[in-house]
Amino acid sequence: MEIILKTENLCKNYFPGEEELRILRDVNLNIEKGKIYVVFGPSGAGKSTLLHIFGTIEKPSEGKFFFNGEEISNFNRNQLAILRSREIGFVFQAHHLLPEFTALENVMIPAFIRTENMERQSRKKNEEKEGIKKRALKILEEVGLKNRIKHKPSQLSGGEQQRVAIARALINNPSLILADEPTGNLDKETGKKIFQLLLDLNKSIMATLIIVTHNEELAKHSDKEIHLEDGRIVG
Repeated sequence: MEIILKTENLCKNYFPGEEELRILRDVNLNIEKGKIYVVFGPSGAGKSTLLHIFGTIEKPSEGKFFFNGEEISNFNRNQLAILRSREIGFVFQAHHLLPEFTALENVMIPAFIRTENMERQSRKKNEEKEGIKKRALKILEEVGLKNRIKHKPSQLSGGEQQRVAIARALINNPSLILADEPTGNLDKETGKKIFQLLLDLNKSIMATLIIVTHNEELAKHSDKEIHLEDGRIVG
C-alpha cells in the first residue's frame, strides 16, 4: 500500500474576528495512491478546506501534512507552486475557465505556466509548445470534445465546460486530482456522465482522485469514503 497523502493531527483555524474559528480538528488520514475517495459532510464541515490543504492552496494551522512521504507544511510559496504544477490537478464546481480563450487554449494554459520559467533556446520552446498542443488535443478527444476545441466557454454547455475543466486538470500528468463538487451545477444525467468520466480516468491514468460531493449514490463507485462533521473525521 503506497501512501500519497498523510495527515497527523491536522488542524485549520481562522480568526475572522476576535474569536478563533476552528474549521478542521485533529484530522488523521492516509490517502492511498491510485484510489478514489469521496468526502461527505454538511455545509461548513470543512470539506473544501481539507481539499485546499491537500492541494497546497492553504496551509494547516497545526499538525503535519505529508505529500509522497515528504513533510511539506513548511514549504515556501515557490516550492508549493512547483509541487502543484507537477503533481496536482484541480476540478472546481464553477469551472473557472477563462472566457476569452477557446477550450484548447484553456487546457493548455497550466502547461505553459509550468514551463514558462524554464530556460530554453527559442527552437526548444517552440517544440515544447507544439508538444503541449498535441497533448491537449489528445485529452480533449478523450473527454469527448474533439469537435469543440475552438469553442469558447460561452459556446459550451455546462457539462462541456466541466469536461474542459477536467481536461485542464490532466494536462500536466498529475498524480493527484482534486474535485470540489464537480457535478454540483449540472443536471442529474450530466452529473452522472461527468462522475463516470472521472472514474474512467482514474482507471486509465492511475491518478489518485479525491472528490467532495453530496451525492451518495455516485459515491458508491468510490474505493473509500471520508465523512466530516464539525471539522472531524467521523465513522
